[in-house]
Formats: sequence, structure tokens, C-alpha cells
Amino acid sequence: MERYSVWLLAYRYYFRKLSTPHFNLPKKKKLSLNKKKISRARAEQIAHSLYSAARLSYSAVDDDSPVYLQVKHLVNQIREETKLKASIIEQMTALAKELPEYNELLSIPGLGVRTVVSLIGELGDIRRFRNSNALNAFIGIDLRHYESGDYVANNHISKRGNTVARKILFKAIQNIASAAHYHPNHINDYYQRRKLENGQQGTKKIAIAAIHRLIRTIYHLVINNQFYDYTLATKG
Repeated sequence: MERYSVWLLAYRYYFRKLSTPHFNLPKKKKLSLNKKKISRARAEQIAHSLYSAARLSYSAVDDDSPVYLQVKHLVNQIREETKLKASIIEQMTALAKELPEYNELLSIPGLGVRTVVSLIGELGDIRRFRNSNALNAFIGIDLRHYESGDYVANNHISKRGNTVARKILFKAIQNIASAAHYHPNHINDYYQRRKLENGQQGTKKIAIAAIHRLIRTIYHLVINNQFYDYTLATKG
């Protein structure tokens, strides 16, 4: 049986349906979830939603309309760029595996191969930083303080550093929180505790504070050639 990812289901059930009024929807396709970080139930839910949307939609253009050709071209372009991205990540992974920090960072619960490889690619050799604060500044998570006369502004991050690295780390905090259900992590302990204390207020600031802890953890593991240990991380 032909195998389809959730993305391809979106392509077949939605884009083509919008592009041609005579497209016949396939009854059943087997989901391919090997490389998807979602459950089968969630994947099937998405597929059924797309299928339902496609059945209720109807194209406003003819089969030979330039709009159809444009959509088809854009979908194919996205597919090709997705393949290219996967190929590049695969090459980066092969190079990263030769570095000692690869397995050290991978030992942090919630950090997967793609996250670790991306961080190594953005941060370079972490050993070149004199301390974790210097690494903070490079990423742009360091706090800026401003005051003038009687006016004192709220502290905020500088955002002067690596934008991509900040996005990767922000996503990493979410992954760490998800993985904590099975693999405890002191960073998530702090993150959840602060969320309970503050309710729904300032969750972005809490995430930034959690990123600070993650950066210090990353720096410590790499500098000392250690693997993550929850027991040691929670001592004191």
C-alpha cells in the first residue's frame, strides 16, 4: 500500500481539491509517521480534518487555470525544499557526531538530534566562550537595563545576538517540558514552578529565564565533558 506522510495528505486532500473540481478523493491511505513527532491518533485527526475540508470545498477556477499551475508549482517547490533541508540536516548530523559535545548535548532530556545539530551549527565551538554569560550575550538572551533620572525601564533581553539560536532554544524549552513526563529535567522543574507562581502572566519571561538555565547547563556539560545527570543537577 502506498505510504503518505501527514504533509502529503494535506497536499492530496486539500491543495489539489482546491485546484481542481474533479479531483477524486482516495478512500484510505496509510500514514507514515516514522519521522513525525506526533502520535498516530493526532495524525489521523489531522488527515480527517483535511479530508472533510476538501469535501466541502469547490474550486473557483477551471482545471487549466494558471492558478492551478501556480499552486502546483509552489507545492512541488515546498516538497523539494523540504527534501533539501532533510539532506542538509543529515550531512550536518554526520559531521556533528564526530564532536564530543554532540552526545553531551543529546543527553539533555528533550533535546533531539535535529535540535542538537542545529545548536552546534549556530553556536560553533562553545569552548571559545569564557563563561556562560558570554554565551548568553552571543545568543542575545542577556538582559539590558535602562534608567534615566527617576525613570527605570523594565529589563528586557538585548536581542543583539543570534536570532536563529534564540528560536531553537525557545523551542527546546517546549520540547524539554514535553519530555519531562518521562524524563525529569531540572530546567522543566524551574519552568513549571514559575508558571504555577505566576499563572498565565509573563510566560514568555519565564521561558527566557528557563533558556538561561539551559544555556548554563549546555556550557557546563561541554566545558567539563559531562553527560546530563538529573540527580547532580538538582543537588543543592
